[in-house]
Amino acid sequence: MMHVQIQVNSSDADLQVFTHTCVATPSDKPDHKIHIDVIVDGCAKLPTLQFYPSPGPDTERFGFQAFASTSGSIVVYLHCDVLLCNATDPSSRCAQGCQPASGRRRREAEGEPEVYRLIQGPIVALSDPADLEARDTTYNLQYLVIASAILGACAVLTAIILYKARREGNKAGYRVLENNK
Repeated sequence: MMHVQIQVNSSDADLQVFTHTCVATPSDKPDHKIHIDVIVDGCAKLPTLQFYPSPGPDTERFGFQAFASTSGSIVVYLHCDVLLCNATDPSSRCAQGCQPASGRRRREAEGEPEVYRLIQGPIVALSDPADLEARDTTYNLQYLVIASAILGACAVLTAIILYKARREGNKAGYRVLENNK
């Protein structure tokens, strides 16, 4: 399950957040030709989408079953158009909730809320928990190889330094002193 929380942080307690539209794409482009409608006009479009209770009008929570793209991409971006409305206005677009679009588009009235585009991603979608374990194992192996290479280089460097120190020590011109009594 993928859980989403959209929240406005403001000193204005009369703001209400409303997720108007959310689409999932394999890129950071919301108009990508491959997309999945999650929410349209405030209405659930995915069968697994669930809206959850929120602590206040400044927060909206929902979740849906994670999915894998049929294009083979394991990366998902979530693009949401969010409205901010006056929470005390019972006729605001936010208060209306799910309103499927009719065939005709009405003109934007004065006082309509502005649309804010939020993009979250990349979200890595793994279809099998074994994929995550395999990825972690691969990373651990890479770190082990890198650490081994560094330790090996240190050992070779130490051996070279010791060899040179001994060799130069013999060239220092030491000789045995004779004892003449």
